[in-house]
Amino acid sequence: MELFFKFKNERGIIDVPIGRSPSDFRRKLAGRGARGELRPAVTMYKVLKRFEDENKNKFTYLEISPKTGRTHQIRVHMASIGHPVVGDTLYGGAGQLTDQVASQAATSKAARRKAEPERLKLGRNFLHAAKLEFIHPVTGKLLQLEAPLPKELESFLDSLKSDATVPVRS
Repeated sequence: MELFFKFKNERGIIDVPIGRSPSDFRRKLAGRGARGELRPAVTMYKVLKRFEDENKNKFTYLEISPKTGRTHQIRVHMASIGHPVVGDTLYGGAGQLTDQVASQAATSKAARRKAEPERLKLGRNFLHAAKLEFIHPVTGKLLQLEAPLPKELESFLDSLKSDATVPVRS
């Protein structure tokens, strides 16, 4: 489950091959502009919840299902459609939210008065593998693993909640 800024579509499929970045060995690129062999990559997404604060800053909590397993696939695909993962500075996501967003989300009186507003820092990418499934290489049995959202990500989400939380349309 991932958190993004201003995501518009309720669900979709990104079917764009991934290759290496010509300018940064750490990065991958989706589609044209990548160098070397482009490898097929398919990612499905679904909106779980939308957030909107008092200043109309919008965030979207998504369920992502990669159908292939390319390096950085979720990060690359989301950045390629203009929605980098919150906290993902390698692919264009903010490492911390702006003072305006943070001052609305922060709980301290100073932040609410906008006197030295706090910055809302995550310290990591807002990425979490809630559920994994794979065939065990020795036994051939299907393994299904689930893990709850880590406390730091849960706390980050809680800091964004307000009376203006926008539910997902059915």
